[in-house]
Amino acid sequence: MRKKFHYLLLGIGGAYSLTCSDIYAAEPHQLADFATSVHQETTTAGHNPAFLTVLSLPAHLSYLQVSAHIGQGSFYNYQQSKHHTQGGIHTESYYRLNRNITLYGAMGYLQSKGKDMEGTAFINPSAPFHIVEANSSNKGDKKMETYHLQGGIGWKALPQLSIGASIDYTAANYAKYKDLRHKNTLMDMQVAAGINWQINQAWAVGLSYHYHRNNEAVEFATYGNKDIQYYSLISYGNFYGLKEAFGESGYTASRTPLFTEWHGLSLQGLWHLSPRLQWFSEVFFHSPKGRFGKGTSTSVTFTTHEGTDKGYNGRLSYRKGNCTHIIDGGISCHNLKNYENSYKESTDESNVTQIIYYGSNEVMDRKEWKGKLDYTLYAGRAGRNPKWITGIRTSFYARNTTTSVYPYYRKQDLHQIEAIAHAARSIPHRKGVYTLRLQAGYGTGGGTLKEDGLYTTPGSNQQAPFSREDLLLQEFEYYTAPRSLAGTALRYEYAWSEKLELYGEVSYQYTRAYRTTQTGTDRHDIGLHIGCRF
Repeated sequence: MRKKFHYLLLGIGGAYSLTCSDIYAAEPHQLADFATSVHQETTTAGHNPAFLTVLSLPAHLSYLQVSAHIGQGSFYNYQQSKHHTQGGIHTESYYRLNRNITLYGAMGYLQSKGKDMEGTAFINPSAPFHIVEANSSNKGDKKMETYHLQGGIGWKALPQLSIGASIDYTAANYAKYKDLRHKNTLMDMQVAAGINWQINQAWAVGLSYHYHRNNEAVEFATYGNKDIQYYSLISYGNFYGLKEAFGESGYTASRTPLFTEWHGLSLQGLWHLSPRLQWFSEVFFHSPKGRFGKGTSTSVTFTTHEGTDKGYNGRLSYRKGNCTHIIDGGISCHNLKNYENSYKESTDESNVTQIIYYGSNEVMDRKEWKGKLDYTLYAGRAGRNPKWITGIRTSFYARNTTTSVYPYYRKQDLHQIEAIAHAARSIPHRKGVYTLRLQAGYGTGGGTLKEDGLYTTPGSNQQAPFSREDLLLQEFEYYTAPRSLAGTALRYEYAWSEKLELYGEVSYQYTRAYRTTQTGTDRHDIGLHIGCRF
């Protein structure tokens, strides 16, 4: 029965990561032994499915988990909620079919709810532009459901050559339940194909191709008093742009898709520097492009966007006895430009509407830099878990955005750094294991809230762009305000049999921010996770 379940999970996953608003972006909490086992595999830092064949994981490694999360507090970003709840179910598995084929699969469902929310109507907080409420009087409850399916296969076709393929598919529904309300549907798909060539015992290289397709359709409506006129801010960036009335034309008039796709390449290298020391590296390049509109001659394409993503991921691992030292590092640069089209709608003699375009203007230029450097130590054994897990995680984020509504412009730059120290101790007790985890961290940032200016003198009848200064300040403080955090978790794992372990975990984290004016200062997060490993 156990083997049949593995074939079912991995077969479905092989036959078929959403970037969501922060309150919905929680990754599924993994059982420590599963997560630590995968983390100690050097090549899992990359995205080439051909490296599945070099994993030294057990023949079967799986978990099934139900989780719940509650967040409460006044320190939150503009698209988040002061009070939100989240619940879901997730399963993940690695399965070695035979000496030459390794399979990976994952499935999950996540439901999130937030109260009194405003902010972007899009799921993706890094969209090329945003549609937000023109004022704070129309906050409402929001709900999102996410369905995730992932599968991968690695096949050692020759003693030196492995090939692999993977697919990652996410579908989501997102809705606001107060006028001006919106409902969204999302389809996000990533596919990859790669090769891995073992040059000799010390060197292996890989090359992989990646395709990503994201299509999010958004539709606005009113179900309440029809006599009220609702307005939206079409924020090209920095909460700066066009104030639009909801009606028969414009960005919010009809169901419109925000479409993005990219093609990319990644190059990997695995070096066995010694029997105990391994170093995996990956460099990648993607070229995204897309539009807000259907892309047909009879409907308006409001904007087009294009950019580049490039970066490096690496992992260095050193093993000696019951101790494993791991250093994870990564850096990436993301450039994105958005252009608004100038157009006119024309109706011909057959009463068919045609769209005539006169050109486009650059309305947003955004550059983002992300970096991380983490150290983890796994020491000793307590059952199947390490006795000690300690380390530190550090991250860096910077963003520079220029928004242009000619002849006006607004510039903003910000940066954020964060460091979190963590430690976990596992203690065996009869047929079970208790694990206590503690963490503490500090973050801060800085930058320029806004720099408004003119390219040239505006005309006498030209109105200045519309702005939401409150949301601008709230987002800026969320990134840059000094904050400290402390958290703890307690897990109990029980060995039901040699092939099945049950576990439960409760966690709590407190975040305290300082020197804020638009946002609050406190955040409480409570989690509950119940599952099994098999």
